[in-house]
Amino acid sequence: MPELESPVDVAVMGAGLAADDVARVVAVALPVAMGDLSAGGIARKPVLLVSGDSDSYSPVPQLRSLQAALGKSARLEVIAGTDHFFGGKEDELAAAIAAALGEP
Repeated sequence: MPELESPVDVAVMGAGLAADDVARVVAVALPVAMGDLSAGGIARKPVLLVSGDSDSYSPVPQLRSLQAALGKSARLEVIAGTDHFFGGKEDELAAAIAAALGEP
């Protein structure tokens, strides 16, 4: 499990990765810049990490590191021209999430 500063982030990401009844994990604008990030193992299920290319809380280089640490089941979707709040890019965000949830 990634080590994030926020207890909520740790609980949600960890619960999703550990729960047998959760088929996929979608992490939108995960605030990896807020704390020390390290992986606790390879994800056994599909993980989608979504961020805007201008998100200072969820910088793409740190998400790429997390993606690599989680393994081949993790995918990173970067939405161009947006920040942490996806203003004006909500349709692209929704499409990325819908595609990830529709994957087998």
